[in-house]
Parts: sequence; structure tokens; C-alpha cells
Amino acid sequence: TLTGDMLDVELVVQYNNVEAVCYLRYIEEMNYPLMYIGEIKVI
Repeated sequence: TLTGDMLDVELVVQYNNVEAVCYLRYIEEMNYPLMYIGEIKVI
């Protein structure tokens, strides 16, 4: 079984002319697997 602390994910999503880079990272200080958007750009 996978848990949040085992995952380090980077996801790139493109929609029309916009690209978003999203992450799932385990944050030790928070004891939590945090999902967040790292970058949004027009391509």
C-alpha cells in the first residue's frame, strides 16, 4: 500500500495555450502530503 510520504509527483497539464506544473510532495514539518501548483505559463 502506498502512503503520501512515499510519493513525490510532478504533473504537467496543458490546456489550449496554458501549461500548469503541479506537485504532490510530502512536507515533513506538516506531516502531510501537499498538492500545489508550482507554475502557470502561457505557451
